[in-house]
Amino acid sequence: KSKEQLYDPTESYERQHQHFIDTYVCPEDQARVSRLCQTKDVWSKIKGGNTYKISFGLLLPNGHKRHKQLQFTAIDLLRKTFLMSCIDVTNIYEEQEVAKAKLKHALELAEHANHAKTDFLSRMSHDIRTPLNGVIGMTALAREKNQDREVQGFLEKIDISSHYLLSLVNDLL
Repeated sequence: KSKEQLYDPTESYERQHQHFIDTYVCPEDQARVSRLCQTKDVWSKIKGGNTYKISFGLLLPNGHKRHKQLQFTAIDLLRKTFLMSCIDVTNIYEEQEVAKAKLKHALELAEHANHAKTDFLSRMSHDIRTPLNGVIGMTALAREKNQDREVQGFLEKIDISSHYLLSLVNDLL
């Protein structure tokens, strides 16, 4: 095996690749990567000229984790030759995690603000409707008790205005 080659051409791809997976790929990704890197599966994905990508975690000898992406591209369809490259996508993964955390925080803030708004509107609805319903109720009682035409006219205007105001409050809240 030369220093430029990742794989020894005298040994099978599957055996060498499985050794790489068992040695370096994070345990939680090993079964998935092993299954997705089978030659028949790779060929089924790339035979139409597509690039096939598999992402996984890679454990370094020092214990640190890096995020890698294997890319498979067909080179020679007749000889069933493909190019496999391994790209470090740790920075992209970390940026996505930061963006995801920011979005999660923004969602929590929005949910908190929405809860505060809902709570405020619920309280305001109660605080405004209660005295307004008192005005409507007292106006109805006064109309029953007082038969003076002039007072009845005033009470009718109060009743109409208070119902209109209640309708506005209901629409607003």
